[in-house]
Amino acid sequence: MKHKACELVHTRNYFVEHFICKHLTKTCVWIATSCNRSMSETILSVSGLEKYYGTFHALKGLDLEVKRGEIFGLLGPNGAGKTTMIRILVGLIKPNKGTVRYFDKIDLKDLNDALPRIGSIIEEPRFYPYLSGKLNLQVSARYYPKGITKQRITDLIELVGLTGRESDRVSTYSQGMRQRLGIAQAMLNDPEIIILDEPTNGLDPKGIIELRQLIIRLKEEFGKTVILSSHILSEVEQMADSMAIINKGVCVSQGNVSELLSKNSVSVSLETDDLAASKVMIEAMGYSVTQDQKAINFNAELDAIPNVVSKLTAADHKIFRLDHRRKLEDYFLKLTAA
Repeated sequence: MKHKACELVHTRNYFVEHFICKHLTKTCVWIATSCNRSMSETILSVSGLEKYYGTFHALKGLDLEVKRGEIFGLLGPNGAGKTTMIRILVGLIKPNKGTVRYFDKIDLKDLNDALPRIGSIIEEPRFYPYLSGKLNLQVSARYYPKGITKQRITDLIELVGLTGRESDRVSTYSQGMRQRLGIAQAMLNDPEIIILDEPTNGLDPKGIIELRQLIIRLKEEFGKTVILSSHILSEVEQMADSMAIINKGVCVSQGNVSELLSKNSVSVSLETDDLAASKVMIEAMGYSVTQDQKAINFNAELDAIPNVVSKLTAADHKIFRLDHRRKLEDYFLKLTAA
C-alpha cells in the first residue's frame, strides 16, 4: 500500500514511472515500464509510396518501417528520393500513391494530429540571423498552441551545448552551432519523433562529432525516435540501430545495421606471429591480401573464415587477433551500383 509521504515522479521521455517511497531512513524505488510504449512498437510505417514530378518517377512504391526508440538511418545517393520522402512525411508535399501511418493509427489525411508529436529539420534550419539563439527559440515557441515555458527553452539550450552563447546573434554561430540550435527548435514541443534531413552537411569534423553525440543522447537519455538521412556512411554506421538504403526511388535494403553488415562478404583483419608467411598462405587460398605493420587484411565470405583459420593453425601459425565486419561503404556501393 502506498505511503502518504510517497512522491510520484513521472518521466514522460523514458515512458517509465518512478514511485519513490520515503519512510523514515528507507527509500524504495519501483520502476514500472509502460506496456503500450514498447521499444518494438512500430512508430512509422510507409507502404507503396509513389511520387511523380511531371514524368520523373521520384518514388516507386517505397516501403519502410521504423520502430519506437531507435535511430533510423536513411541512406541513398543523390537523387535517390530521400528528401522527397521526408517532405511527404512532414506534409510539405503529397504523394501520388501509397500510405504513411504514424503511431499505428494516424495516416496522411489526419497528419495534423501527428505533427504535434513530430519535430523536424528539412535540409537546413532557418533562423533570423540578427536575433539571438534564445530569441529565435522564443519566436518559434509562439507557434505552439499549448505554449512553451522559458524553462523549457533554457533546458534545451543547455541540452544542445549552447549555454553561454544563447544571447549572441545567430549570424555569429558556426554551422555546427546552427544545426544544434535547429535540434533545440525541433525539440521545443517535446516530440516523440525527430526527423533530420542531412544534419551533418557542411560540418567540420568537430561539429560532426558534437552532433553525433547529441543525436545519440536524444535516443538514450530522452527516449526519442530519430530518423536521419545522410550521405556520410560512417556516421550512420556509428549512430543508427536500423537503416534503409534507397536507390532510384525504391528501398533496396532495410534492417538492423549490425545484422545487415554481418551477412555474406566481410572485411577480415588478422594478426599472427608471422604476418608475411600468413599473407602468402592466405593468398594461396585465392584471396587478395594487403598487409600493414600490425595485421593482414582481406575480404572473405563469412562462412569461409573458419576454414582460413583452420589452415593457418594447422601450419602452426599463431593467431593473436581476428576481427571481421562488413563495411557499410561496400554494402552501399553493391546495392546502389548502376
